[in-house]
Amino acid sequence: MAVNILGVFVDDIDSTDCLKIYEDVEPQLQSVCDDLLFSMYVEESIADIIRELEVKKVEAVNKERFEYARKIKLCMSALRTAGERLGRYALAKRQAIQVEDFIAAKLRKEQIDIYRTAILKHLLVDELLEKNGILPENDISNEIYSSKPILPSAPSLQEVALGITFESILTTRNNQEDKSSTDGNSSVSTTGASLNEVISNHNHLLKQHEVPCSPRLNACRSPVCSSPLSSRHSSLRRRNKSAPRNSYEEHDERTIPTLRQECQGAAILDADPSRGRSKLSDRERRQASLSILIFGNELVELFYSRQFQDREEGLTRLRNFLKEQLKNDSLCGVNKIARATTMLLHRSIRAPVFFIDYIPNKVSANELSRSVDKLLPELLARSGDPSPRIHTLAQHTILTIAACSYVQEQHLVAPSLSRPVGSGTHPRLALSRIQMLEQLVLNQGISLDKHSGLTCRSLTEAGSSGLHHPTESVRKVAERILILVYKVNPRLVRKQLPPDDDITRRNLLYRQLFSEFDKIDASKKMGNSNKDNSQCQSPSPNSSSEKSLSKWKYNSLSDSKNDGNNDKIKEGYV
Repeated sequence: MAVNILGVFVDDIDSTDCLKIYEDVEPQLQSVCDDLLFSMYVEESIADIIRELEVKKVEAVNKERFEYARKIKLCMSALRTAGERLGRYALAKRQAIQVEDFIAAKLRKEQIDIYRTAILKHLLVDELLEKNGILPENDISNEIYSSKPILPSAPSLQEVALGITFESILTTRNNQEDKSSTDGNSSVSTTGASLNEVISNHNHLLKQHEVPCSPRLNACRSPVCSSPLSSRHSSLRRRNKSAPRNSYEEHDERTIPTLRQECQGAAILDADPSRGRSKLSDRERRQASLSILIFGNELVELFYSRQFQDREEGLTRLRNFLKEQLKNDSLCGVNKIARATTMLLHRSIRAPVFFIDYIPNKVSANELSRSVDKLLPELLARSGDPSPRIHTLAQHTILTIAACSYVQEQHLVAPSLSRPVGSGTHPRLALSRIQMLEQLVLNQGISLDKHSGLTCRSLTEAGSSGLHHPTESVRKVAERILILVYKVNPRLVRKQLPPDDDITRRNLLYRQLFSEFDKIDASKKMGNSNKDNSQCQSPSPNSSSEKSLSKWKYNSLSDSKNDGNNDKIKEGYV
């Protein structure tokens, strides 16, 4: 329990004159630094800086430097938020020291130093303190203090451990370079230079769209690392090695190899105290654990934002990241990058922002099919959207994916489009799906592979099911698909349709369809007859008989017309 007493110091005087003198004393404004919670929960070094800024703010108000005073006020508010977080880190460090977990204490100490340096640099605290005299820049508005300043994200324990690992690697590389310069070895320096190049490329990629942080924090923004919690648990196991354990406990505590990375990522995210202030919920952070490990927490938060501009910025950053991976070999596997990208794209497709990027020749076939199987249902659902812009864009995206050679080889899109269309399917969904199927037939042609989804049988079944749809536009497209298939395999198409008789031709749709079939058959016969005529230069002996037959038909028709006119004349006379 603590008691906070606020007051004004006065000299020792008689009790009778105390009230009179107290009334003469001018009341002073209560400061934020006087709060007991401020001294308890804010980290000590940050608290001292806030007290110095409080004095500077009073001086600025007295000198009527109101812009400078406004900046100091915003800086004090941001520093208090950061100081409370640093206070939690300091408390976690003391707890680790009490249980003699010095690895965790070292990580917490590095975490506090990195975050404190990043905060002071980002908020321009040295410029606001004016230790070397008045700065004219403080009286001018700048970008950081145009509104409430946004604090940089705190480094996680995994990133801090990565930074320490990279520093140790760089120091050993420098030592090896010194030895190689004296011994004449060039292989060590070559490997060290390649390692330095990879680290610098990775840091350059992450610095493009992140707020300024310390070099150690930027160096540790990599997903490949041994979990600090695993080292912590290993130290606990070493201390408790003398305790008896059975085989069941040893088997139960082992992690499945395929889930080791995901489990470690989720455990680190759960152990980080800064996650309470994140924009993501616990469920979202567990779902996006792999994406957070690959791309960072800030990029994933942009995809989960409700603002259109944030999601657009997230897509832009993701595109730049994927383009950079094409140029440089990443420190983590391309399959994991593809899986994390698919998760973010699946999230973004649900919003009115669409972006798909594909890395050729690097993603395995299993990851590619897994990505398409996850994204294609969402795109098909979007293809029936009432907005013309959205459903047109969804159709274009599906056809673009289907045109990729690697997707076409695995037959990932066409089987989903060539499924039969039910009569209860929504008209927009049915129309968009059957239109895309028609476009695929025109672009890729009819295939003989039974797994392609573009065989004559699958197209005939899809077209015949579209003929029974209640929407006229769907029936028209289905009719065109059947005509395309009829040119290749007319017998199969006629088997799927009702028999060509007078009863069937009473239906307008079937009458038009069968008339188109007759035209195709007539054109085929004409083509065959032209080939025969070109092969045989002599006139055929049946030509004279055909001419006589045509003359006979003409004469018979003229006779029937004359007989009809005579009957009408006779009826008129009667």
